[in-house]
Amino acid sequence: MLRYFAKKDVDIVDIPHEEFYNRIRPNISDADYQVIENELGRLLDECIIEKKPIRSNFVPGHDWTDTIYNPIFEACQKEVDPVEKAGFMFGIILFKKAIDRSELWYFHDDKEDKPGKLYFLADDQ
Repeated sequence: MLRYFAKKDVDIVDIPHEEFYNRIRPNISDADYQVIENELGRLLDECIIEKKPIRSNFVPGHDWTDTIYNPIFEACQKEVDPVEKAGFMFGIILFKKAIDRSELWYFHDDKEDKPGKLYFLADDQ
């Protein structure tokens, strides 16, 4: 479950930029997508255990070559700015993963003047 930090009483059920997601998602194999989802699930689990937030703009790093995230980059190669769009798609996948979780997560825009979101677990969990 996911909520915007400024509106703590409103559950988010839809992903943002669904048209973009639906255009890029078929370019990622189901097997690769599952590996990415599994890793994001593991990272969110780690946030629970270590009681730390996760920043969507820092997870894959700058070079996705030979990482599990490279299929996202490859799927965005026909976009005008493939690097930016790959990061955008990664962010949507993480957003979707947080929505699908049973725990209550909050997010807000990262305050470091970079694109991305900061996700953190609700205090009472």
